[in-house]
Amino acid sequence: MYIGQAAKQTGLSIKAIRLYEAWGLIEPPARQGRYRIYSPADIRLLLLIKEAKALGIKLAQLRHLLEQGDKHAQSDAVQTFLLGIKADFLRQISELEHKVTQLDACIVGLASCESQLLS
Repeated sequence: MYIGQAAKQTGLSIKAIRLYEAWGLIEPPARQGRYRIYSPADIRLLLLIKEAKALGIKLAQLRHLLEQGDKHAQSDAVQTFLLGIKADFLRQISELEHKVTQLDACIVGLASCESQLLS
């Protein structure tokens, strides 16, 4: 498919797709004359990049992962990296849940102080 179709299918701008090519995040697609032709694999990679950006992953981190040897090594590196991100998110959730528990205790403590002051 042409770049315009790839942009529509992924929700990315044409400019972003060209930037990802220039930065080496995706390999330059095959050309038909002067038109870029994107494969289903290119679309999947563009969607992965879009999703990773939405999660706050830096493009430089992705580029490093995608420079790993063959496609299988790249896939393993990306999967390992994403599992690390997931573990970090779960740790952050746990920390936030602990803080919420502390806040609840503080709120209960304030409520009991208020009732003692009012009696």
